[in-house]
Amino acid sequence: MWVYIEDFKNHVGETVILKGWVFNKRSSGKIHFLQLRDGTGTTQGIMEKAKVEESLFEKAKGLRIESSVEVEGVVREDARSKGGYELDVTGLRILQIPVEEYPITKKEHGTEFLMEQRHLWLRSTNQSHIMKVRNDVIRANRAFTDEQGFPLIDPPIFTGAIGEGAGNLFQLDYFDYGKAYLTQTGQLYLEAACMSFGKVYNLGPTFRAEKSKTRSCLLYTSDAADDLLCVDLGGRRIIKKKKHTALPTHTIPMIRATRQHMNHTQTSQAHPHILQHTN
Repeated sequence: MWVYIEDFKNHVGETVILKGWVFNKRSSGKIHFLQLRDGTGTTQGIMEKAKVEESLFEKAKGLRIESSVEVEGVVREDARSKGGYELDVTGLRILQIPVEEYPITKKEHGTEFLMEQRHLWLRSTNQSHIMKVRNDVIRANRAFTDEQGFPLIDPPIFTGAIGEGAGNLFQLDYFDYGKAYLTQTGQLYLEAACMSFGKVYNLGPTFRAEKSKTRSCLLYTSDAADDLLCVDLGGRRIIKKKKHTALPTHTIPMIRATRQHMNHTQTSQAHPHILQHTN
């Protein structure tokens, strides 16, 4: 039975199959300690030579970090283990072993190196947790506005109009139609939608070409914006009230690393990196 690591607590004493990747590995004579992950968590799989076929034990020696595997074993509760549970391995199916060694090791790496390995860096524990926190923040924001009856409006990422200042636009050629820009704000579209629905919100990416050599510049954010047509505050009727909140994606170290990398690049060269690394 295929089980996620996060559900191990419901299968103590049962034989399960874990599908995932080798996060780390160490061996001690007749025992392999396999650190495994599947996207929902990490756990340790213990393979004892006396409990598996010798050929299987030998195959496990060739595992590299990020090898794709299916591991069969019995879930065991262990307070000393990270997550509280371990897997006593009885079977192993190797799906794929990387041709090269995993480039990100435990030693400290520079930002430039990590940005070159960004697709792999996302697999690390810290980066994974950061993205999960970001997901929870966005989900809570959407849940709140949905409960208040605000319809979701999705403004386009490409726009032909300048929402705010023209000095911090990312400009590009839009086929034969002329110039287009990465949107600075969804406010123009929210104002139009507000006249139809009365109250609306959006939660989407915005882009600002604020070239800077400091860590305080803002190139990409997730924008949370609400629009109300009429609000009654203590008997005073206000025709329109706006609430605009920026969820600064640049506070995430992974996005901050992108920004630092782009600070050494001309704006015209940085534009493709924004599309590649932040969408």
